[in-house]
Amino acid sequence: MTAVAGARPGRQQRARALLRDHLDFGPRPSRAVLLALAGALAVQRIAVPGTQLPLLVPLVYVAVAIGLHRRVLSFDVARLRLFLVAAVLVVASTLVAVLRGLAPSVSSALLVLGVYACGTLVLTAPTWTGHRALLGGYVRVMSAFAGSGAVLFALQWAGLAYSDWLAAVLPDRMLLSGYYTTNALFYGSPYQRANGLVFLEPSFFSLFCGLGLAAGLYLRVGLVPLGVLAAGLITSVSGNGMVVATAAVVVLVGTRQWRSLRPLVVPGVLVAVVMVAFGLGPILATRLTEVTRSDSSASFRFVQPYGVFADHLVQSVPTLLLGQGAGTADTLASQVRTDLVAPIIPKVVYEYGLVTAVVLLAMLVSMTLSRVPTWVVGAGLALVYWVINPSLLVPLVPFTVFTFMTLWAPLRSPDGGGRPPPVLT
Repeated sequence: MTAVAGARPGRQQRARALLRDHLDFGPRPSRAVLLALAGALAVQRIAVPGTQLPLLVPLVYVAVAIGLHRRVLSFDVARLRLFLVAAVLVVASTLVAVLRGLAPSVSSALLVLGVYACGTLVLTAPTWTGHRALLGGYVRVMSAFAGSGAVLFALQWAGLAYSDWLAAVLPDRMLLSGYYTTNALFYGSPYQRANGLVFLEPSFFSLFCGLGLAAGLYLRVGLVPLGVLAAGLITSVSGNGMVVATAAVVVLVGTRQWRSLRPLVVPGVLVAVVMVAFGLGPILATRLTEVTRSDSSASFRFVQPYGVFADHLVQSVPTLLLGQGAGTADTLASQVRTDLVAPIIPKVVYEYGLVTAVVLLAMLVSMTLSRVPTWVVGAGLALVYWVINPSLLVPLVPFTVFTFMTLWAPLRSPDGGGRPPPVLT
């Protein structure tokens, strides 16, 4: 205690934070965040009755209100200021679009503001112990989803026809539409990709299985959860989770954390067995190389949208500077081709124009790429958010980024406890 008392203020703060971490064996905020995340995963396909607004959005606001009331959550001042400036510009851009005789989607602009207001929040007193507790709890929750999804996938080969059990229980008006919840392994196949019962699409099931693998590698969990998560990832037959898991491995290799990579041997063998047993090898190989084909879904997601939006922006100076209005990027993409998507950067520029897009994108960068607790988990999430998925208006994706990355930003602040132990960074 004498050494701490005689230290300079900055060192005192770091010493207190380190002591707090060692004493924090039961981080209540982490349990609350984990429960909120598990609940979000369970209700992700459910809409507010009579609308297509995800039920997830009002539930998150209820959780935020409770967190603010109990002072578990607080506002990050820098992010809040940036959000307020961006909000003014988004509203102004929408009004200008109306005055120009365009037809912006007011609900789209409001959803942007409603979702990303949550990105201004951080945990008031986060700890590295609490962060690891969240990741460990998530591995357990996602292992249950992954196991159930993989089992239902395998049962198709035993003669149990695939069924959308959630849709069988809930009426259509309570479910979000526009997602490929049921997706065949390939055109004409009688077998369906795994979606873990409650996930929006197999691609989302894949994403969260991959995120579980990244968290498991970071924590060096046992072989069983890694194997179950790998089985869920493979049976989804989607690339999102592969991106997240591969990014985690790349970060671990880049930081020379070889011990964290040893548990990959058994899941790797399991993956090979599953691929051979269910004939998934050629299908997955096609998914990995389809970006080179102009008629593939990967091309419509990663390549063609940039050319389409760039052409429209170059041809119209008013569109480049002021945009076409909120929600119009998705309309343009669907007019070009029904399965063409609008990635975040071209979408923001096309809808709001450069004047607003510069501030709005700066806000998004501050919320998704600044002060990331660990890039083992964060690298893949960032790739999915910015590149892989049209994530701006799919609340589940930014809320997931906020849960694993944004809320924990104080840990990377000078007075937030500094860096975690080297073995976990």
